[in-house]
Amino acid sequence: MTDRAEMIAVLKRSCVPVLRDMGFQGTFPHFYREDAGFVDLVTFQFGREGGCFCVNLGQADRRWWTSLLLPKVAPDKLRFHQTRGWVRLGAIQGDRWFVYDPEIAVLRRSAAQTPDEIAALCAELFLSHAEPWWAQRRSEARVFSGRSRPPRP
Repeated sequence: MTDRAEMIAVLKRSCVPVLRDMGFQGTFPHFYREDAGFVDLVTFQFGREGGCFCVNLGQADRRWWTSLLLPKVAPDKLRFHQTRGWVRLGAIQGDRWFVYDPEIAVLRRSAAQTPDEIAALCAELFLSHAEPWWAQRRSEARVFSGRSRPPRP
């Protein structure tokens, strides 16, 4: 059985450098990046039953967030759930949890993977899923810039 501390250590060793290369700042489990008037967010969230986690992606348009929602919240304190749109890393529709404990895998009716396999998958998904998602949201927000609110996801 893999414990949470081991999973976190592997994520810090494998995924955090990828996030840093992408321009993210912050400390585990919360990361942010300011890019072209937007703040991109990454949060690692562990399941309360243990043995699994998800990665939440969010994005806030700085003009909207500072004027309408949270004018006193610094980018490093903004969280994905405070944004108008967020998604789980690797989710096509709905939810995506990464399971590293075989006992939890049985409960979730999924297959457990090793921490190294999961970290490699997450690192790849930051590039293949997260970056395109953030880019699409930036593009949509520019198209709808005349609106008082950014478009819903």
